[in-house]
Amino acid sequence: MSFCLKLRERLKGALNGNELNLLPRSYQIVGKILLLKLKPELLKRRKLVGSSIMEILPYIQTACLQKQISDIERKPEIEVIAGKESFLTMHKENGCLFEI
Repeated sequence: MSFCLKLRERLKGALNGNELNLLPRSYQIVGKILLLKLKPELLKRRKLVGSSIMEILPYIQTACLQKQISDIERKPEIEVIAGKESFLTMHKENGCLFEI
């Protein structure tokens, strides 16, 4: 079952039909941190969505909302919506281990 379908199933009783249709279909993972974007209509429910994601993906330690990317350096504005308040993680890519 896909991430979106699992999330919809988990939130079926808590969100209305329109809100269920607006749930994110994708996300990014860096180490044990999950980054996702939410539609403006779901922002008031971000904590509920975040905690549900943590239940679906138990290996995630922090779920974050990626708000906007600005500045010349293209740094995203991030808000922790569930889990640990830490942005420190280990990420493995192409056999290399990065602490970021």
